Amino acid sequence: MADHRWSGGTMNSSAPHALEAPELEGILAAADIEFGAYGLAGAKISAIAERAGVTVARIYEIFPDLEAISAQLSNLYLAEAMDRFGPLIAEATSVDDIPDIIRELVRRGAALQERHPGYYALGSVAFPAHESSPAHMVREAMVGAFADALDRLGVRVDGDVRLVVDLAIETTRNTLFTTPIDAPDRTERMAELEEMLVAYLSSRLGH
Repeated sequence: MADHRWSGGTMNSSAPHALEAPELEGILAAADIEFGAYGLAGAKISAIAERAGVTVARIYEIFPDLEAISAQLSNLYLAEAMDRFGPLIAEATSVDDIPDIIRELVRRGAALQERHPGYYALGSVAFPAHESSPAHMVREAMVGAFADALDRLGVRVDGDVRLVVDLAIETTRNTLFTTPIDAPDRTERMAELEEMLVAYLSSRLGH
């Protein structure tokens, strides 16, 4: 069973009411599972409460609605994603490192999906172009980090480097969203995604 606790960042101090961190973690972990299974439209406060071992009334003391829970999760998704992705991108010392970094980014993205399926479910209903979407926030942070790394390495791309990186990230996000963690061909699809992105970026980067 996936561990839905949060390894990156900290609990948002702007949570509506002060409460013990384990209780909040339990509610958010339950919401992560519920959103992952049913999306924002199908999730129910009562199911989250049952999973978390608290009453529905207790959740409403903390969050006014499902959207508020999803907003809190978005902050945590962003923190953990960048905790996993950011340092890896920063490790690049030459353009020769890019293929292996791409492969590892895909693997870490797949691992994050397994750990927090709610991120991809929320990203599917909150279109990534919408700036409040967790998918949008993660994408923009990664595009910026990757573009900065390429600039630091002296890599020049024909056209907009951000567009090239953005396409690679969106391809990864969409593939993960359409490849459930229990898909029988998941391993093969992830391996194919790695090599496709390596080929695309190598071509665009002139490597």
